[in-house]
Parts: sequence; C-alpha cells; structure tokens
Amino acid sequence: MNNNSQLMKNFLKLEYGVLLLFFISLVYSHQLFSPWVLLIFWYPDIAFFGYLFGSKVGAIAYNLTHYFGTAVGLFAIATIFQIELLEYLSLIQLAHICFDRFLGYGLKYTKGFKYTHLGELK
Repeated sequence: MNNNSQLMKNFLKLEYGVLLLFFISLVYSHQLFSPWVLLIFWYPDIAFFGYLFGSKVGAIAYNLTHYFGTAVGLFAIATIFQIELLEYLSLIQLAHICFDRFLGYGLKYTKGFKYTHLGELK
C-alpha cells in the first residue's frame, strides 16, 4: 500500500472516529443512557446470523444493518412519528456503524465476510 492510500485510510478512520463521538453525544443528549446501552450497541451485529445461510444472505443482512441510509431512514421515521425508542436505537445504530468503519469493517460483498467496500480484511 502506498503512502497516499494509507493516508486516505487514516483520514477515513479519523472521520469515522469523530462521527462516532458525535453520535454517542446525541445518545447521551436523549438522557436515556444506561449500562444496557453497551449491550444494545451491538444489536446491528445480529445480522451476522445471516452468514449461517451463506455469504449472499449474510452480506445482505449485514449491509442492511450497517448502511447509513437504513439508520438515517429509521431516525427520520422515528422523528416524524415521535417514536423516542426508535430514535434512540437509530442513533445507537449510527454510532455502531461509525465504530465498525473506524475499525476498518465496511459493507460486505457477497464473495465473503472479509471482502468489504473499504478493502479486504486481513
């Protein structure tokens, strides 16, 4: 990997780290924070069970729960219909997505779990 590629990867990690802190601050601002949030934080990862049915189903399930559009859409619905719990869960989902991207986990290709839009996991 050349220096420019590594610089860009580090820049993206920084960006996701900043967004992670932002979404966590929004979770706190809802004043619903409790120790259970640490468990709820992982709810998007239930999509891993999709991999029990093969790479294609696993990738689709993972991508649906780790796509910013899904979380933003849920947040919009929650805001429009004033569903506070869904609003809260969508903020947690956004924080979780940023955390995963910060670690280098991207949206999955159907080829296998380690093939992501951010590059191949080692």
